[in-house]
Amino acid sequence: MFSILGLGFLLGMQHALEADHIAAVASLTSGDASRRRIVVHGATWGTGHALTLMVFGGAVLLFGFQVDDGIAHWLEFAVGAMLAILGGRVIVSVLRERIHIHFHLHSDGRSHIHAHSHKYASASHRTHAAHDHAHTRLSFAHLVQTFAVGIMHGMAGTAALVILVTASSVGSVGQGASYLCLFALGSVLGMVMLTGIVLFPASYAIRDTPTLGLIVRTTIGVATVIVGGHVMFENWV
Repeated sequence: MFSILGLGFLLGMQHALEADHIAAVASLTSGDASRRRIVVHGATWGTGHALTLMVFGGAVLLFGFQVDDGIAHWLEFAVGAMLAILGGRVIVSVLRERIHIHFHLHSDGRSHIHAHSHKYASASHRTHAAHDHAHTRLSFAHLVQTFAVGIMHGMAGTAALVILVTASSVGSVGQGASYLCLFALGSVLGMVMLTGIVLFPASYAIRDTPTLGLIVRTTIGVATVIVGGHVMFENWV
């Protein structure tokens, strides 16, 4: 029994590392230079995701509820569309900062190209902006959005449906509920760890190196759109 429950916890952590989950949280926090807020958003996404899994899991265990394959595909398609929108918003926000690409030719013949945003036009402004970031409060509306994205992922996760079926056959309702709780806890911790490992370097870039931060944010936006498009294509055909 304990080995099965431990497996549920580990699978929950692995489930949080799926590409569409990473893309969603990365796009939601792409413009944030605060590592604390990034972790809070990761935990908020994980909580919404976990609660949804537990609700659907409880329905499976208590009532034998199953999600129709057609509905599951449309939910996955909706997740893909959501990711494309989130990624597009990141790209638009970068473009709105009036990015310019400059070509410089030095007297010794060396040349280079760099991009910058007027949002960080000077070193003093950059320092001031970093200070402002450090003291900005968490936006409740932004957290609600992150929570809603987590709920959407919980509803549409095909891997989650497999786990729910497995949980319902562990042996008893109590054991199945314990399995689901550990899987949900694993998914929350997995996302929190992921934000720390993957997104902390991005927060340093955004705060300390504006040009690199713009590149990182643009990359996150484009990658999220690509992941969203791939998910939509897989569930459209």
